[in-house]
Amino acid sequence: MALKRIVMHWTAGSNSANEIDLRHYHEIVEADGTRVLGNLRPEANESTSDGNYAAHTRAFNKDAIGLSMAGMAGAEERPFKAGQYPLTKVQVEMFAEMVAEYAETYSIGITR
Repeated sequence: MALKRIVMHWTAGSNSANEIDLRHYHEIVEADGTRVLGNLRPEANESTSDGNYAAHTRAFNKDAIGLSMAGMAGAEERPFKAGQYPLTKVQVEMFAEMVAEYAETYSIGITR
């Protein structure tokens, strides 16, 4: 089997990774651009039947890498409000680099 996709998230928490984030994402970018590895390697998501995988997206975890930016607690969609912990420019830039690295490492095409 091979990992087929990368699912991009924000944590809906503070701008720092916490224990819950580490369980649910393979890697998280904090507000200052620091990258924090999650508890499980992406390969753990090649199978979800054993219960030992990063559960980052409901019913869409199998064969999926979950990457996240720490932040956006209290955000509102409409009208948009970034909440108490908005994402930072350096964080978004590092996140884009990180996603590109994972896509190259795991030979995952970039699609809309």
